[in-house]
Amino acid sequence: MHRSTALYHLVAGRFEKQLAGNTFSTKSIKGKGLSGIPRPEDISTMKRIIGNNDLVSIRFLLLALEISKSVGRILVNDEEDELEGYGTGFLLAPNVLMTNAHVLPDKKTADHSQVEFNYEVTISGKPTKSVIFDLLPGELFITSPEKKLDYTIVAVNKKSIDGKPLSAFGFLQTTPLSPTFLPGKTVSIIQHPNGERKQMALRNNTVTHAEGDFITYTTDTLGGSSGSPLFDDAWMVGGLHHSSIPALDSKGRFLTIDGKLWKEEMGDDAVNWLANEGIQMTSIVKDIMKRKLTAKQKKLLPDIFF
Repeated sequence: MHRSTALYHLVAGRFEKQLAGNTFSTKSIKGKGLSGIPRPEDISTMKRIIGNNDLVSIRFLLLALEISKSVGRILVNDEEDELEGYGTGFLLAPNVLMTNAHVLPDKKTADHSQVEFNYEVTISGKPTKSVIFDLLPGELFITSPEKKLDYTIVAVNKKSIDGKPLSAFGFLQTTPLSPTFLPGKTVSIIQHPNGERKQMALRNNTVTHAEGDFITYTTDTLGGSSGSPLFDDAWMVGGLHHSSIPALDSKGRFLTIDGKLWKEEMGDDAVNWLANEGIQMTSIVKDIMKRKLTAKQKKLLPDIFF
Protein backbone atom coordinates (compact mmCIF):
# COMPACT_ATOMS: atom_id res chain seq x y z
CA MET A 1 0.00 0.00 0.00
CA HIS A 2 1.25 3.49 -0.84
CA ARG A 3 4.68 2.58 -2.14
CA SER A 4 6.92 5.23 -0.57
CA THR A 5 10.23 5.90 -2.31
CA ALA A 6 11.39 7.85 0.74
CA LEU A 7 10.63 4.89 3.02
CA TYR A 8 12.40 2.43 0.71
CA HIS A 9 15.51 4.61 0.67
CA LEU A 10 15.35 4.94 4.46
CA VAL A 11 15.27 1.19 5.10
CA ALA A 12 17.83 0.50 2.36
CA GLY A 13 20.22 2.92 4.07
CA ARG A 14 19.81 1.10 7.38
CA PHE A 15 20.37 -2.23 5.62
CA GLU A 16 23.64 -1.03 4.05
CA LYS A 17 24.90 -0.01 7.50
CA GLN A 18 24.00 -3.47 8.81
CA LEU A 19 26.02 -5.15 6.05
CA ALA A 20 28.98 -2.86 6.66
CA GLY A 21 28.98 -3.76 10.36
CA ASN A 22 28.70 -7.55 9.91
CA THR A 23 31.63 -9.72 10.92
CA PHE A 24 31.93 -13.40 10.15
CA SER A 25 34.01 -16.18 11.70
CA THR A 26 34.80 -19.66 10.49
CA LYS A 27 35.51 -22.52 12.88
CA SER A 28 37.04 -25.83 11.79
CA ILE A 29 35.23 -29.04 12.74
CA LYS A 30 37.38 -31.66 14.43
CA GLY A 31 36.86 -35.25 15.50
CA LYS A 32 34.40 -36.06 12.68
CA GLY A 33 36.67 -37.84 10.24
CA LEU A 34 38.35 -36.41 7.17
CA SER A 35 37.54 -32.69 6.52
CA GLY A 36 35.02 -32.71 9.34
CA ILE A 37 32.72 -35.19 7.52
CA PRO A 38 31.15 -37.80 9.84
CA ARG A 39 32.08 -41.43 9.15
CA PRO A 40 29.21 -43.71 7.98
CA GLU A 41 29.50 -45.85 11.12
CA ASP A 42 28.86 -42.72 13.23
CA ILE A 43 25.51 -41.97 11.61
CA SER A 44 22.06 -43.28 12.52
CA THR A 45 19.71 -43.33 9.51
CA MET A 46 16.58 -43.99 11.54
CA LYS A 47 15.78 -40.33 12.28
CA ARG A 48 17.50 -37.07 11.60
CA ILE A 49 16.85 -33.33 11.98
CA ILE A 50 17.94 -31.52 8.82
CA GLY A 51 19.23 -28.06 9.77
CA ASN A 52 16.92 -26.43 12.31
CA ASN A 53 14.22 -28.45 13.99
CA ASP A 54 10.98 -27.54 12.18
CA LEU A 55 8.77 -30.00 14.07
CA VAL A 56 5.84 -28.29 15.82
CA SER A 57 2.66 -29.48 17.46
CA ILE A 58 -0.56 -29.35 15.45
CA ARG A 59 -1.56 -26.81 18.12
CA PHE A 60 0.67 -24.36 16.25
CA LEU A 61 -1.75 -24.33 13.30
CA LEU A 62 -4.82 -24.24 15.51
CA LEU A 63 -3.45 -21.18 17.30
CA ALA A 64 -2.65 -19.56 13.95
CA LEU A 65 -6.24 -19.94 12.80
CA GLU A 66 -7.58 -18.51 16.04
CA ILE A 67 -5.35 -15.43 16.21
CA SER A 68 -5.76 -14.77 12.47
CA LYS A 69 -9.32 -13.62 13.17
CA SER A 70 -7.93 -10.37 14.58
CA VAL A 71 -5.99 -9.53 11.39
CA GLY A 72 -7.86 -7.53 8.74
CA ARG A 73 -7.48 -5.88 5.36
CA ILE A 74 -7.48 -2.09 5.44
CA LEU A 75 -9.41 -0.38 2.66
CA VAL A 76 -7.73 2.99 2.17
CA ASN A 77 -10.17 5.44 0.58
CA ASP A 78 -9.75 8.98 -0.70
CA GLU A 79 -11.89 11.98 0.29
CA GLU A 80 -14.58 10.90 -2.18
CA ASP A 81 -14.62 7.46 -0.49
CA GLU A 82 -13.12 5.87 -3.61
CA LEU A 83 -10.78 2.94 -2.99
CA GLU A 84 -7.17 4.09 -3.23
CA GLY A 85 -5.25 1.07 -1.98
CA TYR A 86 -4.86 -1.65 0.64
CA GLY A 87 -2.95 -2.38 3.81
CA THR A 88 -3.07 -4.87 6.67
CA GLY A 89 -3.84 -4.19 10.31
CA PHE A 90 -4.74 -6.01 13.52
CA LEU A 91 -6.77 -5.38 16.66
CA LEU A 92 -4.52 -4.70 19.66
CA ALA A 93 -7.47 -3.92 21.97
CA PRO A 94 -11.22 -4.63 21.73
CA ASN A 95 -11.88 -1.54 19.59
CA VAL A 96 -8.42 -0.38 18.51
CA LEU A 97 -6.58 -1.17 15.28
CA MET A 98 -2.83 -0.97 14.57
CA THR A 99 -1.24 -0.54 11.15
CA ASN A 100 1.55 1.53 9.55
CA ALA A 101 1.60 5.31 9.48
CA HIS A 102 2.26 5.18 5.74
CA VAL A 103 -1.04 3.27 5.36
CA LEU A 104 -3.09 5.64 7.56
CA PRO A 105 -0.94 8.78 7.87
CA ASP A 106 -3.55 11.18 9.25
CA LYS A 107 -7.05 11.47 10.69
CA LYS A 108 -8.55 12.55 7.36
CA THR A 109 -7.36 9.39 5.62
CA ALA A 110 -8.49 7.20 8.51
CA ASP A 111 -11.91 8.88 8.63
CA HIS A 112 -12.63 7.75 5.07
CA SER A 113 -11.04 4.31 5.40
CA GLN A 114 -12.30 0.98 6.73
CA VAL A 115 -11.05 -2.38 8.00
CA GLU A 116 -12.36 -5.66 6.60
CA PHE A 117 -12.21 -8.89 8.61
CA ASN A 118 -12.78 -12.49 7.48
CA TYR A 119 -11.57 -11.68 3.96
CA GLU A 120 -10.21 -15.16 3.22
CA VAL A 121 -11.15 -18.55 1.76
CA THR A 122 -12.69 -21.65 3.32
CA ILE A 123 -11.12 -25.11 3.50
CA SER A 124 -12.85 -25.90 0.20
CA GLY A 125 -11.30 -22.82 -1.43
CA LYS A 126 -14.51 -20.78 -1.56
CA PRO A 127 -14.49 -17.07 -0.61
CA THR A 128 -15.91 -16.26 2.81
CA LYS A 129 -18.31 -13.42 3.53
CA SER A 130 -16.23 -10.58 4.93
CA VAL A 131 -17.27 -7.99 7.51
CA ILE A 132 -16.40 -4.27 7.16
CA PHE A 133 -16.05 -1.73 9.98
CA ASP A 134 -15.61 2.04 9.86
CA LEU A 135 -12.66 3.65 11.61
CA LEU A 136 -13.21 6.35 14.25
CA PRO A 137 -10.12 8.60 14.40
CA GLY A 138 -12.14 11.21 16.27
CA GLU A 139 -12.22 8.88 19.28
CA LEU A 140 -8.58 7.76 19.16
CA PHE A 141 -5.75 8.37 16.69
CA ILE A 142 -2.05 8.05 17.54
CA THR A 143 0.66 7.96 14.90
CA SER A 144 4.44 7.98 14.52
CA PRO A 145 5.75 9.07 11.07
CA GLU A 146 7.25 6.51 8.69
CA LYS A 147 10.70 8.06 9.28
CA LYS A 148 10.38 7.14 12.97
CA LEU A 149 8.38 4.10 14.13
CA ASP A 150 5.86 4.10 11.25
CA TYR A 151 2.79 3.02 13.21
CA THR A 152 -0.77 4.26 13.60
CA ILE A 153 -3.41 3.13 16.08
CA VAL A 154 -7.02 4.15 15.55
CA ALA A 155 -10.39 3.40 17.15
CA VAL A 156 -12.79 1.09 15.30
CA ASN A 157 -16.58 1.13 15.33
CA LYS A 158 -18.00 -1.63 17.56
CA LYS A 159 -20.55 -2.55 14.90
CA SER A 160 -19.90 -3.34 11.24
CA ILE A 161 -21.71 -1.53 8.44
CA ASP A 162 -24.23 -4.40 8.47
CA GLY A 163 -24.54 -4.63 12.27
CA LYS A 164 -22.05 -7.41 13.13
CA PRO A 165 -20.11 -7.07 16.45
CA LEU A 166 -16.38 -6.31 16.32
CA SER A 167 -15.95 -8.42 19.47
CA ALA A 168 -16.31 -11.55 17.31
CA PHE A 169 -12.77 -10.98 16.03
CA GLY A 170 -11.00 -10.73 19.38
CA PHE A 171 -7.72 -8.85 19.73
CA LEU A 172 -3.98 -9.50 20.04
CA GLN A 173 -2.78 -7.75 23.17
CA THR A 174 0.64 -6.14 23.14
CA THR A 175 2.51 -5.07 26.28
CA PRO A 176 5.92 -3.76 27.38
CA LEU A 177 6.77 -7.46 27.82
CA SER A 178 5.98 -8.37 24.21
CA PRO A 179 8.63 -10.71 22.73
CA THR A 180 11.76 -9.12 21.29
CA PHE A 181 13.08 -10.56 18.04
CA LEU A 182 16.76 -11.47 17.88
CA PRO A 183 18.87 -12.79 14.97
CA GLY A 184 18.13 -16.43 14.21
CA LYS A 185 14.61 -16.35 15.62
CA THR A 186 11.74 -17.45 13.38
CA VAL A 187 9.04 -15.03 12.24
CA SER A 188 5.52 -15.74 10.99
CA ILE A 189 3.34 -13.08 9.37
CA ILE A 190 -0.42 -13.05 8.79
CA GLN A 191 -1.15 -10.59 6.02
CA HIS A 192 -3.20 -9.45 3.01
CA PRO A 193 -0.47 -9.33 0.30
CA ASN A 194 -1.50 -7.14 -2.64
CA GLY A 195 -4.86 -6.72 -0.90
CA GLU A 196 -5.64 -10.39 -1.59
CA ARG A 197 -7.50 -12.74 0.72
CA LYS A 198 -5.70 -13.52 3.98
CA GLN A 199 -2.44 -15.46 3.73
CA MET A 200 0.36 -16.59 6.04
CA ALA A 201 4.14 -16.79 5.83
CA LEU A 202 5.05 -19.45 8.40
CA ARG A 203 8.10 -20.16 10.56
CA ASN A 204 10.84 -21.06 8.07
CA ASN A 205 11.77 -17.38 7.93
CA THR A 206 14.41 -15.92 10.14
CA VAL A 207 15.48 -12.63 11.66
CA THR A 208 18.81 -11.68 10.08
CA HIS A 209 19.51 -8.50 12.04
CA ALA A 210 18.13 -6.71 15.09
CA GLU A 211 19.32 -3.34 16.31
CA GLY A 212 17.41 -0.78 18.35
CA ASP A 213 13.85 -0.32 17.13
CA PHE A 214 14.18 -2.29 13.88
CA ILE A 215 14.56 -5.88 12.72
CA THR A 216 15.37 -7.38 9.32
CA TYR A 217 14.02 -10.77 8.22
CA THR A 218 13.56 -13.03 5.20
CA THR A 219 9.81 -13.64 5.59
CA ASP A 220 7.83 -13.17 2.36
CA THR A 221 5.51 -10.18 1.96
CA LEU A 222 3.97 -8.17 -0.90
CA GLY A 223 2.48 -4.72 -1.33
CA GLY A 224 -0.59 -4.62 0.91
CA SER A 225 1.26 -6.46 3.69
CA SER A 226 2.19 -3.15 5.33
CA GLY A 227 0.88 -3.11 8.89
CA SER A 228 0.97 -6.89 9.38
CA PRO A 229 1.79 -8.26 12.85
CA LEU A 230 5.01 -10.25 13.29
CA PHE A 231 4.64 -13.37 15.45
CA ASP A 232 7.05 -15.57 17.33
CA ASP A 233 6.58 -19.35 17.61
CA ALA A 234 4.13 -18.89 20.51
CA TRP A 235 1.98 -16.63 18.28
CA MET A 236 2.74 -13.58 20.41
CA VAL A 237 2.94 -10.26 18.54
CA GLY A 238 6.53 -9.05 18.63
CA GLY A 239 6.72 -6.59 15.78
CA LEU A 240 5.04 -4.63 12.99
CA HIS A 241 6.01 -5.18 9.35
CA HIS A 242 6.44 -1.96 7.40
CA SER A 243 8.72 -2.19 4.38
CA SER A 244 10.73 -4.25 1.93
CA ILE A 245 14.38 -3.37 1.33
CA PRO A 246 15.41 -2.80 -2.30
CA ALA A 247 18.90 -2.95 -3.79
CA LEU A 248 20.07 0.55 -4.77
CA ASP A 249 22.92 1.82 -6.91
CA SER A 250 25.33 4.56 -5.76
CA LYS A 251 22.80 7.21 -6.82
CA GLY A 252 19.95 5.69 -4.84
CA ARG A 253 18.19 4.20 -7.87
CA PHE A 254 16.40 0.84 -7.64
CA LEU A 255 18.16 -2.17 -9.20
CA THR A 256 16.60 -5.20 -10.84
CA ILE A 257 17.38 -8.81 -10.03
CA ASP A 258 19.94 -8.90 -12.88
CA GLY A 259 21.61 -5.68 -11.70
CA LYS A 260 20.08 -3.26 -14.21
CA LEU A 261 18.37 0.03 -13.43
CA TRP A 262 14.73 -0.55 -12.56
CA LYS A 263 11.95 1.32 -14.39
CA GLU A 264 8.40 1.62 -13.11
CA GLU A 265 6.94 -0.10 -16.16
CA MET A 266 8.88 -3.26 -15.18
CA GLY A 267 6.66 -3.74 -12.14
CA ASP A 268 7.62 -4.37 -8.51
CA ASP A 269 8.50 -8.03 -9.11
CA ALA A 270 11.53 -6.97 -11.17
CA VAL A 271 13.12 -5.13 -8.21
CA ASN A 272 15.94 -6.90 -6.40
CA TRP A 273 14.36 -7.11 -2.95
CA LEU A 274 17.04 -7.90 -0.37
CA ALA A 275 15.00 -8.40 2.80
CA ASN A 276 12.07 -7.06 4.81
CA GLU A 277 12.08 -4.71 7.79
CA GLY A 278 9.78 -4.34 10.78
CA ILE A 279 9.60 -2.43 14.05
CA GLN A 280 10.00 -4.09 17.45
CA MET A 281 6.65 -4.02 19.27
CA THR A 282 8.34 -3.14 22.56
CA SER A 283 9.54 0.12 20.98
CA ILE A 284 6.03 0.94 19.75
CA VAL A 285 4.45 0.19 23.14
CA LYS A 286 6.97 2.45 24.90
CA ASP A 287 6.12 5.23 22.47
CA ILE A 288 2.38 4.82 23.07
CA MET A 289 2.95 4.93 26.83
CA LYS A 290 4.53 8.39 26.50
CA ARG A 291 1.46 9.91 24.83
CA LYS A 292 -0.90 12.21 26.73
CA LEU A 293 -4.42 10.91 26.28
CA THR A 294 -7.79 11.82 27.70
CA ALA A 295 -9.50 9.55 30.22
CA LYS A 296 -11.95 8.51 27.49
CA GLN A 297 -9.13 7.57 25.13
CA LYS A 298 -7.32 5.62 27.84
CA LYS A 299 -10.39 3.45 28.32
CA LEU A 300 -9.94 2.19 24.77
CA LEU A 301 -6.46 0.83 25.53
CA PRO A 302 -5.37 -1.85 28.02
CA ASP A 303 -4.36 -0.61 31.49
CA ILE A 304 -0.82 -1.85 30.83
CA PHE A 305 -0.15 1.20 28.67
CA PHE A 306 -0.59 3.67 31.56
